[in-house]
Amino acid sequence: MFSHASNRNVQKAIQIQRNGDRYYSINQDTYPSITTLLSKTKDMSFLIKWKEKEGEAAQHIMKLSQIYGSKVHAAIQDTLNNKIVNITSEMVSYHYANLFKYLKNIHMIRLIERSVYSKSLQIAGTADCIAEYKGELSVIDYKTKRKPQNKAYLEDALIQGTFYGIAHEEMTGEKIKKIVILVTVENGESQEFIVDSKDYEEKLLNRVKQYQSLN
Repeated sequence: MFSHASNRNVQKAIQIQRNGDRYYSINQDTYPSITTLLSKTKDMSFLIKWKEKEGEAAQHIMKLSQIYGSKVHAAIQDTLNNKIVNITSEMVSYHYANLFKYLKNIHMIRLIERSVYSKSLQIAGTADCIAEYKGELSVIDYKTKRKPQNKAYLEDALIQGTFYGIAHEEMTGEKIKKIVILVTVENGESQEFIVDSKDYEEKLLNRVKQYQSLN
C-alpha cells in the first residue's frame, strides 16, 4: 500500500484548449501549459532530422509511443492510488514491469496527475506525481523510450519537472528537493535520473523569457 499525505486545499486550475494549444484557467487568469511553452521554444532540428531519417514510419512510431506512454502512466497512477491495475497490452505490461521496481522508493504522495500553477511565472501544468522519493520530496515522471537516454535527451522533461516543483512550492509552501525521471527502454534497460531541483531553474527561466518574447 502506498502512503498518501493529506491533500492541501489549493485552488484547481481548469484545462482548456485554444487554437490547438493547452492552457489553464485560474479565476480570471489564463496561463499557457508548460508543455505548450516548451513546444513553442524547442529546438526542432533534431526532431526534423529524425523524421527525415524514419520517413513514413515516423508518424506511426510517434503515435505508438504516445499510446504506450499514456497507458503506462495510467497503470502506474492506479498502482500509486492503491487500485487494481488492468493491463491488456503485452508492450505496456513489459514497460510497467520495467518501472515497477522503482515504485518502492515512493512514499507520502502529495499528488498524482493534478494541475499546478505558478502566478509568478504565469504557467500551469499537470504533474504526474509529487511524493517523497528515497526520503526527499520530489517531482517524479515516467518515460517510455525506444533507446537509452541521457540528461541532454531529457532536458525538456527536467525543465518541466523543475516548473512543477516551483509551482508546488508556490501553492503549498513545501520545498521540492529533487526532480526524478524514471525511464523504461524497449531493449530491457531501465534508467533512474535524479537531479537537484535548482539544476534546471535557469534553463526554465530562459525558456519562459523566450516564450514571452514570442507572444
